[in-house]
Amino acid sequence: MRMFPLITQLYIRNYVSIMEGFITDDQEDDASITNLTVQLFTVKSISHKLLEEEDAFFIIANFYRAEMEKRVSREGDDAAVKLEEWVLQDEKEYMKMENVISGA
Repeated sequence: MRMFPLITQLYIRNYVSIMEGFITDDQEDDASITNLTVQLFTVKSISHKLLEEEDAFFIIANFYRAEMEKRVSREGDDAAVKLEEWVLQDEKEYMKMENVISGA
């Protein structure tokens, strides 16, 4: 059990490079690294630790903001559209995660 929090801690610390690799690599929609992200971050005790000690929400939100700024500035960039679809899908999952954390 001790190993799982360490894995999630390392995952969030390397989140930006993991996601940059994911975006630049050709992807299968049903095999998304974002699905793994949601699975790791929906464990209530781990989520609290990542939010409080690792500033996970800032890391995730800042990454998406920076990526959208890069891609939206390019007209006709298919990557921006694809990223936006992933963000919308992830947003739904993160809202579920927020409800789990808050106990709603």
